[in-house]
Amino acid sequence: MPLHFAESTAVLSGAVVVDDAEPLAAWLRTTPAPRADLTDCRHLHTAALQALMAARVKVSAVPADEFLRVWVLPLLRADAAEGPAPAADTAAVQDTAPADAAVDLPAGTPAGTPAETPAETPAETPAEPSTAHPAPEEDPR
Repeated sequence: MPLHFAESTAVLSGAVVVDDAEPLAAWLRTTPAPRADLTDCRHLHTAALQALMAARVKVSAVPADEFLRVWVLPLLRADAAEGPAPAADTAAVQDTAPADAAVDLPAGTPAGTPAETPAETPAETPAEPSTAHPAPEEDPR
């Protein structure tokens, strides 16, 4: 079993696969100040990594696996350094952007139209005729 849940520590061992992500996420949601012991973890599916990152879990034991220790552990430590994750209030979740993320659209733009920015719109340059394939001459008939 790749997951074992103690009082406030999830012990991840072996290969933590996608099927383990949901039980892990559920445990993380209900556990105050969760910790993770990654000592014997040798594979961590990205869904499980996302659950750990979202919960800003504190790593109590570093993985022996070199890849996890070098590449994944810094991601988890960076998230944990930001403090505990805010409490999820699913009833308050809205399908709108925050007010401070408003975008000024040209007058008359229909609602829901994505804003075009210079980074998204390629600069218009006049097309130059290609010399690689000259246009065929018209048949004089």
